[in-house]
Amino acid sequence: MREAFGTNSYVLADFFDDSNCSKFSFAEGFLGWGQCEASTNSTTVPEGLNYTAEPNGSLTMSLALGRRLASSSSSGSVMDAELPSNASFRFDGTNSDLAQQLYYRWLAGDSAEQLTLTKVPPAVRVRLDDLNVKWGNLDGLAQRAVLWDSGFSVSFANEPIQIWTDGTHTMADLAVARDDFLSAGCEDMNCTQPDDTEAYSNLLCTGSQMLKATRCVVENFEDSAATHTNMWATGGGQEMIPTPYVRKHAWEDTGTSTEYIVFAVHTLDESEESAYGLCPVDGDYGSTVIPCCSTASLDSVPGGVMVAAEESAWVSRWLVEHYASTSSVDGSGTGTATIAVNTSNGSLGTAAIAGIIVSCVIVLLVILAIVFRRRVFQGKRSETNHETAILQSGNTASLEGVLRGQMGLWDDNVITAKRIPRDKVRILKLISRGAFGEVYTGVFNGQQVAVKMLLPETRDNLNDVNEFLAEAKMTAIMDHPRIVSFVGVAWDALSDLCVVLEFVDGGDLRTLLNKYEADRHPVGFGREKATIALHVCHA
Repeated sequence: MREAFGTNSYVLADFFDDSNCSKFSFAEGFLGWGQCEASTNSTTVPEGLNYTAEPNGSLTMSLALGRRLASSSSSGSVMDAELPSNASFRFDGTNSDLAQQLYYRWLAGDSAEQLTLTKVPPAVRVRLDDLNVKWGNLDGLAQRAVLWDSGFSVSFANEPIQIWTDGTHTMADLAVARDDFLSAGCEDMNCTQPDDTEAYSNLLCTGSQMLKATRCVVENFEDSAATHTNMWATGGGQEMIPTPYVRKHAWEDTGTSTEYIVFAVHTLDESEESAYGLCPVDGDYGSTVIPCCSTASLDSVPGGVMVAAEESAWVSRWLVEHYASTSSVDGSGTGTATIAVNTSNGSLGTAAIAGIIVSCVIVLLVILAIVFRRRVFQGKRSETNHETAILQSGNTASLEGVLRGQMGLWDDNVITAKRIPRDKVRILKLISRGAFGEVYTGVFNGQQVAVKMLLPETRDNLNDVNEFLAEAKMTAIMDHPRIVSFVGVAWDALSDLCVVLEFVDGGDLRTLLNKYEADRHPVGFGREKATIALHVCHA
């Protein structure tokens, strides 16, 4: 009965619920392909991935499935966190603590428009859900604060862009100090602000010098708007309301013909910021600009590290105290229901008592389910936190070279043994396209195979590539006569990364079900379906 599974053999969910089409997850972090854009049974790999660029040019990737509040594992309760009360705090380029500046402006009664993001990052949504807080209920100041504190900025197109730290700094101190900027060999210019303090910005600095001074890494993305602003700057007034806008500075060094990409996090809109080489006018203050390297060129920064942002417990407490929903929130951020009982007559009826008991049992079961799920999730995360993979990188968009010094994710006997030359894989005909990838017929070593690739528009997206690599590992370790065989994984560059699988010409489950419907195949749970279900259970 393998024809029922076709090139997409892991679709048990479709067998019982046709609405899910051909996408099914065996375990967290594993994605199948299919012809539906959504599936209630699928789990996407979260953003928590850490990277290190080694001096020899290799790139180490640490897989961390999921992220939780830092306070959950340290103090045990976000409500124990101390809210900022530093009267001497200055948001002037000596720090990047946008969250604290926004909190002080909130205390002062200031306001800002809500952000109009194309989507709320999953990590931010999970964090808010844990706190029983809705993104839409946050005012503009709180939205900016939690977005930055969770490790995200905003592109020119209002897309959330992820930021990683270098492992030695936090989101509050990514700003490059002037001494570090000058030590990198750069030259600055100074401007006097209305309060007679000095603001500095880059004047002369090469791409390699600027990258040497960075403390953060920005998710690579296409920035269609040209920019002629600073890549590094200090300055700012006490009443400033910062928004973390990220802009892409890309150019070619005419002297060395070297192409550079430097992302810069600006704290003001470009229309409010001074142009490169100019001081603010009309009594305006300067603004902080933070340079970061790109995920596409992390390998060009020896010793560079890429660590997911650690969320501040005090920001979570601020959100819980002022924006949480009516239901109570315990120390771990889990919402619990509140039961109100009218006891004015001094006694409770049988129905009321029964209702209370049932409600309490339901609440208890929900709490136990949440606790169990979190413990399982944290256990999986602690196991996968030690998985690393070294990918030899040759330029800003490639996975060239053989993986060396393999550890963790790539230190898997099957995946290592199944690495095959990309030039031996020949792509023939597209047979399936879904929301996440494409499946082609192909040939490898004279054998007809199924070749899975990412969609062309997602092949340069780091998160999609990470999910695809996680799926490749999961597929590689599945070895069962009732599941199509894993042949190998191959790539020469990021754009041609592919997974090669055994080809079964019966097609996927959706194709089979359509054929059954057209042929008026008997409906019901007969012997044939029971046999298929048994085979899946064995697998």
